[in-house]
Amino acid sequence: MERRNFLRNIFGGTIILWLGGIFYFLLSYLSYARKGKEVFPRVKIPSKEISPSKPALIKVGEEHAWLIENEGEIFSAISAVCTHKRCILEWDRESRRFICPCHKGIFDKEGNPIFGPPSKPLKRFNVLKKGDDIIVSD
Repeated sequence: MERRNFLRNIFGGTIILWLGGIFYFLLSYLSYARKGKEVFPRVKIPSKEISPSKPALIKVGEEHAWLIENEGEIFSAISAVCTHKRCILEWDRESRRFICPCHKGIFDKEGNPIFGPPSKPLKRFNVLKKGDDIIVSD
């Protein structure tokens, strides 16, 4: 085989593989959307259901999250899953912190670890207040 033919075959094969990857990505995206699942999961909650003293445990897609009302009707949402053992965190009303029931790890309202084995902060979700509703998305 000549060098020119060899390089043409290599280049042609690379282009075919590259186009195949793009085609596969598009098909998987379309089939995921066709199954009724949201590509970017979100949840809408009336703001009346949230109070500064008690966050709400919600589900965004397949993930659990805590929706929190901070000062001046500013809302935030953090993961409800501990970064250490993947347990669902509980809200402690007295200390106004999240506590992991598995190992007593403690997180503040912003999701930062304060005490215990967890060393990573909790995942944060996007929050948008639209009228009387709060929209939380991944």
